[in-house]
Amino acid sequence: MEQIRDLMTYLDASPSAAHAGEETARRLTAAGYTRLYEGDAWHLTPGGKYFVQRDFSAIIAFRYRTEARSFMITASHSDSPTFRLSPAPWEVAAAGKYTRLSVEKYGGMLSATWMDRPLSLAGVIAVRTPEGIRMQTVCVDRDLLIIPSVAIHMNRSANENASYNPAVDMQPLFAGEVTEGALLPILAEAAGVNPADVAGAELGLYNRQRATVLGAKGEFIAAARLDDLGCAYAALQAFLTAGDGAAMPVYVLFDHEEIGSATPDGAASTYLAD
Repeated sequence: MEQIRDLMTYLDASPSAAHAGEETARRLTAAGYTRLYEGDAWHLTPGGKYFVQRDFSAIIAFRYRTEARSFMITASHSDSPTFRLSPAPWEVAAAGKYTRLSVEKYGGMLSATWMDRPLSLAGVIAVRTPEGIRMQTVCVDRDLLIIPSVAIHMNRSANENASYNPAVDMQPLFAGEVTEGALLPILAEAAGVNPADVAGAELGLYNRQRATVLGAKGEFIAAARLDDLGCAYAALQAFLTAGDGAAMPVYVLFDHEEIGSATPDGAASTYLAD
């Protein structure tokens, strides 16, 4: 049960791929791994424990063994199906009475599972500073949005081969009036920055329900982002607890598997080879 509780802690700490990367890096650091940077010259010590992090969400960790002649690699990915916030303007007036946010599908999802539950936003924002642009994670830690379904008498076929138009049915409800620019102050407050300093954002929706166990004997887990953070957690635990063999152990956390992996952080990139 202790392992299950730790898995749920990992899931709850990872509302976005960037947060999953941060939580993974935190756990590696706590286990004695030293962060390396791709732009630096590396001075590795035999027996040393290291990791490299790219764009928050992608990580490669390894235990350096000079006698190793091969690698034992376990890999997973940090991203999960969600709805990504479209480029600004984020707010869209609906029926002249209320405001929705403009979002687009990301990855292969079950759309119906996103409906009629509290949602919020998490990801990365770009912040202007005197030294230049700083990227940082942000999570709006409150119930902020909902994707409402309609009553059965407004759609009599709702239970029969339901299909959803993402551009119409899956745009989250944000405000009970027509508003413009109301999201920016909320994001800035969550990030602890001035709204005028927010230069951009890459954000996705996340389910506010925390991971839990259920069933007659507590034998089931209910949680968002089990695809793929359940695998990411299992691989990380295996990497951290496994003993050394003949090969050099390597843990890899890629990003963007849900959209084909062909990004600088994805499995189809040069990240692992680099």
